[in-house]
Amino acid sequence: MSGRGAHLSVIASDTSGVQASSVQYRGNAATSWTQMTPSGGSTATNLNGNIDTTVLPDGTLTIAVLSTDKVGNAGTTTVQYVVDNTPPSIIVSQPQAPFG
Repeated sequence: MSGRGAHLSVIASDTSGVQASSVQYRGNAATSWTQMTPSGGSTATNLNGNIDTTVLPDGTLTIAVLSTDKVGNAGTTTVQYVVDNTPPSIIVSQPQAPFG
């Protein structure tokens, strides 16, 4: 992931109904999780939001989606992506001046 960040769209479902859903993330080598702020209009079953990856270090980004159903059962799904905010290095080689 590079550029402006990641837009997440989560759909959660359960036969007893979904009580709550949330998204947490942590960048490379981080020891604590950050809660993603849901976009307006998000619900427990349809959660949307953005993660600004430009402020995260290069390396692994771990995203965890947590949902709880209406009878108290909890589930978690974790995915990983690679953050690459480092631009390429460029070397311009000029031709040498002619001898003579």
